[in-house]
Amino acid sequence: MREAELEADVVSYGAAVSACGSGGQWQQVFALFSEMWNANLEPDGIVYGAGISACGKSMQWQRALSL
Repeated sequence: MREAELEADVVSYGAAVSACGSGGQWQQVFALFSEMWNANLEPDGIVYGAGISACGKSMQWQRALSL
C-alpha cells in the first residue's frame, strides 16, 4: 500500500486482508500484517478475523495461530 503513496489506515488494511482471503492469497495476509505493524497501526478484531478467515479458507490453520 505504501507504493501508491496513500495513507493507509486500519480499515483499508482490513479490506485488503479480506480481499486476499477471497482470492486465496494467504501469504499476502502476513505481508499486510507486517506492513501494519511497521506503520505502527494495531490491527483490530475485524482485521484479525479476516486474517484468520483467509488462512482458514486456504487450510493454513497453523499459520492462523501465529497472528
